[in-house]
Order: sequence, then C-alpha cells, then structure tokens
Amino acid sequence: MGARFVVLDLTQLPRDAQYRLREQLDVPGIHRFNSSETREIYAVDPQAVQPVVVLGAGWHSAEREGERRWRWIGDQAEMLLLSRERTAVILSWRVTAYKSPRSLRVWLDNQRLTEIIVPAAPYDRIMILQVILRPGRTIMRLESEAERVSDGRRLSLSFSELYIKALPVSIDASQVVEETLDIPPTLSSIN
Repeated sequence: MGARFVVLDLTQLPRDAQYRLREQLDVPGIHRFNSSETREIYAVDPQAVQPVVVLGAGWHSAEREGERRWRWIGDQAEMLLLSRERTAVILSWRVTAYKSPRSLRVWLDNQRLTEIIVPAAPYDRIMILQVILRPGRTIMRLESEAERVSDGRRLSLSFSELYIKALPVSIDASQVVEETLDIPPTLSSIN
C-alpha cells in the first residue's frame, strides 16, 4: 500500500495482537529494522511487496488439531485483499461444510463471482479463483447459511490453507506493437 515502515507500539498492543502482527510481518520483503522494550520498527522493501489477504468481519477464532488449522464462518465473512498496484492473483483455499452440504456464494466488492456446493466433513473442496485486484483494498465476501451449535456460535463453513499468489505479468507497454488486421477483399455473391 506504499508503506515503507511499520511501527508497533508495544505499550498499547495486547500480547495476542503483538503475536498476530509479528506473524503477519514475518514475510519476505519485511525485516525488523530496530526494536526496544516499547517499540518495534519494521522496514518494507517496496520491490518485494506482494498482495495479501487479511481476514475481516465474520470469522471465528482459529482452531487447530495437530498441524491442521482452520476457521469457521457464520452466515457471512469478509476477506480484505490488499494490493499496491493493479495485480492479477490466484486465491485458493480448502473449505468444508458444517454437518451437511452447503452453498457458498463468493462476491468481489458488489459483483457475484461464483456459487458452489461445499460437501460436509469428512469431505472438502479446494476453491481456486483468478481475479484482478485494483490498487488498494478489495473486499471479498463469502456467504452461506449457518446454523447455531451448542456453544452458541453460528457455523456454516470451515476454511483452511488460504493462499494468495500474484500472477507474473511482464508487459512492457513500449514493446506492444499495434497490428491491424488485413481483411481480404470480398466478392459479391455469385448467383
């Protein structure tokens, strides 16, 4: 998004937020520049910046079993897709329905991208979407019908293995050559 430095004020952040932010900052192109007991400063290499996904509203806390981690959504959840420039990306995730097969509707901003049926555990489905992100923030909304469970939560789908990858695009506008299509002369119909 154009940021060159990220500063964490450790006196204002709860420990769990510090842990989550450190995990998010532990990526290629971002390194800890300086730290003290009260602040951490991270430098961002603009050449290494890649699009990222940040979970927005509607996600339950992460659950885990061994190495496997997942998060449930209720009736609706958001993914915030952040990109410094217009970028083509591939998004993928593994999704499983709670108790019985459920419909998943995926929206990008206000445009409906797709609707699929997700099988219930022990089965799952891998979703792969190719989208073009505009510079800044794009909201992806996920919708499904949820049901209340014994602990009071509303659950519909569990998501795991969420990935985003920028597609390589190397078009140099100065090398684009406009070509005209030569249309051969036509003959009038022969009777």
